[in-house]
Amino acid sequence: MNGKEKNIKCLLIQIREDEETLREEFDEFVRFSGIPAENWKVINLFETGRFSKEVLEGVDVLWYGGSSHEDKLNKYHKEAVFDAGEILRYATDKKLPVFASCYGFELAVEAFGGHLTVDTRNTQELNVDIKLTPEGERDVLFEGFPKEFEGISWHKYRADEKRLPKGMSVLASAETCPVEIFKMENSKTYGFQFHPELDAPDVKARLTRYIDIYPEQKDALQQILDALHDAPKANELLRLFVERIVQ
Repeated sequence: MNGKEKNIKCLLIQIREDEETLREEFDEFVRFSGIPAENWKVINLFETGRFSKEVLEGVDVLWYGGSSHEDKLNKYHKEAVFDAGEILRYATDKKLPVFASCYGFELAVEAFGGHLTVDTRNTQELNVDIKLTPEGERDVLFEGFPKEFEGISWHKYRADEKRLPKGMSVLASAETCPVEIFKMENSKTYGFQFHPELDAPDVKARLTRYIDIYPEQKDALQQILDALHDAPKANELLRLFVERIVQ
């Protein structure tokens, strides 16, 4: 970091219901981006009413987090989801940097006219091997970055690689998920199907709570927890995004 991150203003779109996970996720974005907490404002789609592009006034970078309850969100908070897609498209057109993680990735795929498909294979493990495509290797975000690295992933939807939006370039893929990272052409908009902002301690705390919520899945979740480990290269992507795309 060169100190300029102290002046970067952020908007984080969160898609969470419980306060503990909201707080953890916010801290993760702050910690791995290097941007001070006081520089962030937050909109939670589960709590907000309608909002418009005016929320981007004074904002230097737009971030989207993940969600554990996207089906409920899409059913009961359709207007908020629509507005989140609208400002994502607007920010992309204006070349405002956008970093969309997991649910944010899925929201972007649909907002730009692509399609999602249900794929429960990707809810069976957390650590996933990700490989840059040739286009990803050439992208400025990944200059000097390993061609293969691990990420922490947990999702039941993925982008349908046969029906991607026009102008969406695939920068990385995995064996069970053909589109792990995308970039929209002529923009600063990147999407990550995995969670670059997550590390193992935070995942363990979160999934331990889920064990209490979903006792019928206790054994399966415990097996996943036992195999979980950090993915530090993926965590570096937030800092690199700030240094190479935002500044």
